[in-house]
Amino acid sequence: MEWLNYNQFYYFWIIAQEQSVTRAASRLRLSQSNLSAQLRLFEDRIGQPLFDRVGRSLQLTEAGKLALDYARGIFQTGQEFLDVLGHRPVAQKRTLVRVGAISSLSKNLQHEFIRPLLTRHDVKIIVVEGSLHELIRQLQDHLLDVVISNVSARSDSTPEVYNHRLGAIPVFAVGVPKYRTFRRSFPRCLETVPVFLPGRSARYRTDLDAWLDRQKVVPLVRAEIEDMALLRILAMTGDGLALVPEIVVRDELKDGTLIRLQRVPQIAEVFYAVTATRRFPNVHVERIVREFAEARNKPWSRRQGD
Repeated sequence: MEWLNYNQFYYFWIIAQEQSVTRAASRLRLSQSNLSAQLRLFEDRIGQPLFDRVGRSLQLTEAGKLALDYARGIFQTGQEFLDVLGHRPVAQKRTLVRVGAISSLSKNLQHEFIRPLLTRHDVKIIVVEGSLHELIRQLQDHLLDVVISNVSARSDSTPEVYNHRLGAIPVFAVGVPKYRTFRRSFPRCLETVPVFLPGRSARYRTDLDAWLDRQKVVPLVRAEIEDMALLRILAMTGDGLALVPEIVVRDELKDGTLIRLQRVPQIAEVFYAVTATRRFPNVHVERIVREFAEARNKPWSRRQGD
């Protein structure tokens, strides 16, 4: 059986926490040269560089980040042992899953994606919002495990990034129940009833504009909204109709606050899970991406009315 030098592993753990050999040496009360030598021996033993030297600072490599996750588990287990002996509360060990979501993405969709992990007591989830460009950068830097987006990442400029199609959600014209009488005149009614449209960053907006042009309908646009949550709120005011993916207003449709006027034919919001090439992928992410895609890519069947 191969043997791991746990003293060296512990030294690595402290260096990673301090992000500096000098500070770690002071904390461990060792000489800097001795600690550097121990780190080199540990890296030689496992056959992987654990840090990149950037100027005077240390940055964890992908192997280093994996080693840090294991180090936390190992040395927190040691602390747990001492806590048990000392009759102190024991902290629960959990695996970290870091999810990026573009800011305009439906919160219902974000919740649906992470929901399988919410019941797991051994997993801690971190969700970060931002622009696709910024989230992809964090994904490449291994600060995120997956990014969920309604826009695919450009694989030509970032070949190590992969787009996994999770599904397509139909787009509906929705509004409060008083708009029920306009069902038969759809889409012509969009010229007389105020309309709330998604912002132009939404991929389905281009398809929507093309469809309206083919129908020779010039909608009475009251507002263009990037944020799906705000688009949902505007639909609930009763001041107009919103053209949104159904999942955005799922709860309001269920409780009757909003109704489906009509589905916009052949228009859907496509969304993706974006991952990066990893030597040590997060197994939780692989599973939820696969299961979510399998569930979502089943044939869609939904009645048009209420």
